[in-house]
Amino acid sequence: MLHCLSLLLTVGAAWADEPGDAPPSDDTPAVSSTASPDPAEEPAPTRQEVRDQKVRDRAGRIFDRRSLGNHPFITPQFAESALVTSYLGSGFGAAAVFYETLDSDGNQAQGTYVAAAGGLEAGVGFGKWVGLDAHASGLAGVSAVTSGGVQLGAAALWNVGGGLPIRVVQARSTAFTIKPVGDYTDATGVDINAALQEVVRQSEAGENLDLVEASRYLLVRTRSYGGGLQLAFAQSAGSLFGLQLSAGASYQRIVQTYYDGQPQTATGNGLDVSGGLALSLDFNPVPLAIMAEYGIDVGLGLGDLAGTTDLTHDVGLGLYLNGMTNTVGLQAFVALAQDEIDAGAMLAFRAYF
Repeated sequence: MLHCLSLLLTVGAAWADEPGDAPPSDDTPAVSSTASPDPAEEPAPTRQEVRDQKVRDRAGRIFDRRSLGNHPFITPQFAESALVTSYLGSGFGAAAVFYETLDSDGNQAQGTYVAAAGGLEAGVGFGKWVGLDAHASGLAGVSAVTSGGVQLGAAALWNVGGGLPIRVVQARSTAFTIKPVGDYTDATGVDINAALQEVVRQSEAGENLDLVEASRYLLVRTRSYGGGLQLAFAQSAGSLFGLQLSAGASYQRIVQTYYDGQPQTATGNGLDVSGGLALSLDFNPVPLAIMAEYGIDVGLGLGDLAGTTDLTHDVGLGLYLNGMTNTVGLQAFVALAQDEIDAGAMLAFRAYF
């Protein structure tokens, strides 16, 4: 800019000195100018500044995908999420189950099952409309019934599943998604007392001790597999408040194998109907969030299991460090069923990308 102005002044002075031109008047005001610096002369950003800006831009895009109305949603324990995101997550914790059962004498007794649990999850969002997610989890623990003599046992369970979330409604503060889902569960229980009772029976009958035969009483295996459909809704009210609702049903095929003198197999079908509600408060810009939850699950037996109904009420509370691209939270829950009470806590982590 200054170079161009000097050039114009030089050309103007040359024109003024040409023959036939009047000399400049002493009253002609002096030309002055204040020019802004040439942008080309401003220092270029450093490589570190460029990298930092890219990180901020990426974090902003991730935050937008997991937010409605500037409220960053957290995936509930007992409800499906209506947001389509890309993420990796894990959780580890412990739980206890207090249940009613029968002791070795056939009397009512109180049993306790204590287990450690863990899981992994992952999802890929193809934009904001369609995604694909999967999860795998497991638990293992020991149980005891102390009434009528100590009865010991153990159980382990693993589960894998996945879904295909498809967003139907997309607005600034609202999302509605349908999600076909499928899963497979394999549980194995170890009944030590059943094997010991077989050893006692052999001894009382004067038979030769057959530990192989007795060991067949140890294991009870239950497998279930099936699929269904979940509907999920999310609504924000400003950046502070978020609501999540879901409802769905799935059909399950159940196969149980055990030994009772002869190998036995029981099969049946089940219809599982579930619903969930989650209310969250996010205190942005402080990365802190609280979420309270309620879930209900109704299992209806079909086929050989016709007439059986399992009803469970779930209540959960979570405290989270809720950043732009990741969440770390401590989750606690209580589940109330007809003959048992479950309680536990889980440390959960999820990273979005």
